[in-house]
Amino acid sequence: MVLVPAFLLIANRLARRRGKVFPARAIEGTLLALGIIVVGAYVFAIVPSGPESSPALLYAPIPLLIWAALRFGLSGISAAMLVVTFQAIWGAMHGRGPFLEQSPTENALALQMFLMVTGTPLMLLTIVLEDDKRSHQALHESEERVALAAEAAHLGVWELNLATKELWVSSGWRAIFRFEQDEPISYGDFQARIHSDDRAGRDELVERAIGQHGGYETEYGEVEYRIVHPDGTMRWIAGRVRCVAEAFGLPARLVGVAADITERKQAEEDARRHREQINLLSRVSVLGEMTASLAHELGQPLAAITTNANAGMRFIDGGNADPAMLREILDDVAADGRRAHEIIQNVRNTVKRGDAIRHRINLNELVAKVAHVVRSDAVAYSCEVEISLAKDLPSVEGDPIQIQQVLVNLVSNAFDAMRETELNRRKVEISTGGNGDGEVRLSVRDHGTGISDNANEHLFDQFFTTKEQGLGMGLAIVRSIVESHGGAIQAENVADGGARFYFTLPVPRET
Repeated sequence: MVLVPAFLLIANRLARRRGKVFPARAIEGTLLALGIIVVGAYVFAIVPSGPESSPALLYAPIPLLIWAALRFGLSGISAAMLVVTFQAIWGAMHGRGPFLEQSPTENALALQMFLMVTGTPLMLLTIVLEDDKRSHQALHESEERVALAAEAAHLGVWELNLATKELWVSSGWRAIFRFEQDEPISYGDFQARIHSDDRAGRDELVERAIGQHGGYETEYGEVEYRIVHPDGTMRWIAGRVRCVAEAFGLPARLVGVAADITERKQAEEDARRHREQINLLSRVSVLGEMTASLAHELGQPLAAITTNANAGMRFIDGGNADPAMLREILDDVAADGRRAHEIIQNVRNTVKRGDAIRHRINLNELVAKVAHVVRSDAVAYSCEVEISLAKDLPSVEGDPIQIQQVLVNLVSNAFDAMRETELNRRKVEISTGGNGDGEVRLSVRDHGTGISDNANEHLFDQFFTTKEQGLGMGLAIVRSIVESHGGAIQAENVADGGARFYFTLPVPRET
């Protein structure tokens, strides 16, 4: 009971790296060892055995053993008991000490009982004390780590005893709320720092946490609020609070953390303003695109109206005004006016996010109508318009005004591409057909100069144009309309000269 613990502790000490020994502790250990040796020598070696020896002498080493247990732990009490044991055995072997009053067997039993009664409680006491010491040390280390983590994360920690209203705060919390490190703080001082507009919301969170503490702990509640420093500066705080209920004789308490999130809030506000600026620029850009689109799309019917009106006035001025011819001219003017109105109405529906008017479209009929619409432009450009329509062409579903707008744009571009072409070769070919994949194809071919390699990559980009007076919106609008109908558009050069633009539209499934 004495030798084994002592030897194990000595071996453990030798295996462990020796730490620094402070002079005061070395002196204390030396005095304790001398005291045990002197008292043990007197009790077990100097005092003769006999009726005149007092049994109370057996208690003389106990204060020193308690000293060893309290101050030097398990190793101290084991070493002290080892010394006392050797002294008691030596005295018994030389006829000294209190263990020679009875038979040898009884004396040996009395010695063992003395060592057991003395050593066992002291060793148990030492184990309990060391365990408590290790617990306190672990708690201290844990608190230090938590404090270090809170400091690294710029967190402030606080705890309020709900019974005594005593408030404890960390140094990081004091720094966030601008309290001096040695300044006494009450919960009222804490509340006074909170912005008056945010105080009610935070109080509601605290009251809710307190009201939910039926279990050992509640879940953390979170809130963001502002605080006002003594100099008037305002900071944003993110707070979390938990109510820890009464347990193990401890009163209920509130535990909370606070983090300064002013920089994050400022970044969020800057991001919000940036988004507003982007939205404003986007609206301006959309407005510019819409204006350019209107200028481009309305230019064609308005130009046709002007051309037809001038032609009619020339007939009247010439004195040979044929009523049938004038009626035909006026019909074209009216048709172009309706087309301009439909373009404007279509833009209005788009801006209002109204549903597009879509129904079945016969592309052959639409091509014939467009050929009639662009007739005056064909005359102005000295161009021939040739149409080739596929038989039994399935109808498609879409907005006829928009599809007509696509075709008119492509034909107008074809007219413009043949400005430098010889008059006898100025021809625009419009054709329809199916591709066998559940789609119909409509193409417009000119006999102009073709598409350059540089322009081919940007044909359908907004504001890209090869015309001196162009806006660069026509083909961008064409692609947008075709893709909104589930189709695709492409362009290519033709081997014998000129270019071909063609787009496909899906044929709706029969239901």
